[in-house]
Amino acid sequence: FGSSLPRPSLEESPLVSTVAVPACSCSGGAGNTMSDNLKDVIDANGIGCLNQDGAHPVGNAFRDDDSNLQSDCDQQLIISVPFATPVKLSGIRIKAAPGEAAPRLVKLFIHRPDIGFDEAPDEPAVQEFNLTDEDLASDKPLPLRFVKFQNVNTLQIFVEDNGGAEVSSINKIELFGAALQGTNLSEWKKPKS
Repeated sequence: FGSSLPRPSLEESPLVSTVAVPACSCSGGAGNTMSDNLKDVIDANGIGCLNQDGAHPVGNAFRDDDSNLQSDCDQQLIISVPFATPVKLSGIRIKAAPGEAAPRLVKLFIHRPDIGFDEAPDEPAVQEFNLTDEDLASDKPLPLRFVKFQNVNTLQIFVEDNGGAEVSSINKIELFGAALQGTNLSEWKKPKS
């Protein structure tokens, strides 16, 4: 407002260059709403997967047992996860046994439920990971670029490559963040003037 001081551009701003992205502290505990396990918000009946082995379907990756998801004719998988309510995602945990069948290059997309194998390799992902055996064995979720995963209705997980096996295998997928609370307009009251 009337200041004659020059305003730094985004590239020149010291805040942009010094702000660090905190590591995901996603523990799944109910005390931290930004790191809750979102398993109760996932629309389990709507989960889909392209190239899944019928004997090892996608639902296995969202269960708390020893079953697994496995690809069918090659290493690629596209997993579509719908949510019952919009969510803010802060982390993802992908568990897999170490070895050649473990996923290595994983790309995440949002709001692309119809993405296929023709588009996914060339489309810019919202975020991608080159997973290590340590990542796949860790109990700590991988942090997501939180600002990119706001108001998410569907998440697509594209397993582009694995460690060299013919098929990919995933033991478990967990998503962390917070469900967005809707506004109940019937409870809204007009402000007093």
